[in-house]
Amino acid sequence: MLQGLYKFRFTTERGTGCGVMFATSGGRLYGGDSGSSFVGSFSEANGVVSCEVTMSRHYHDAKYVPMFEVEIAVMNFTGAPRGEEIHFEGGSAALPGVHFATILAPSMMPMRHRPVQLALTASVTGSIPSTSACSTVSMPATAVS
Repeated sequence: MLQGLYKFRFTTERGTGCGVMFATSGGRLYGGDSGSSFVGSFSEANGVVSCEVTMSRHYHDAKYVPMFEVEIAVMNFTGAPRGEEIHFEGGSAALPGVHFATILAPSMMPMRHRPVQLALTASVTGSIPSTSACSTVSMPATAVS
């Protein structure tokens, strides 16, 4: 059961990123990174975790170049636990042709730095950048549901 503070790393054809996500016992998700916030819900059945998360850009500095050119996108993911981590795949109708591979890990657990293999669509060319280290943010959990 997802519950508590997690860190995430995602990889797409356009690059990699990371952030934090808080999962409540009531099936809600709240998180973000330096450019966007993420709010959504999740459910678990038969060892599969399904999520729907709305990404909303919050950083609008002219010098900031966002990875995606949209202000808001609804993203859908499905995943399964692998040890302490949960590995997801998914995408968004607002970002056609973009495939997300995401790893969610408890915030105090070291994130393994390994490439995530992606099935690239025919419309995307180029290579996937190597993963980079992301800072871990740690804060006390609060009762939110």
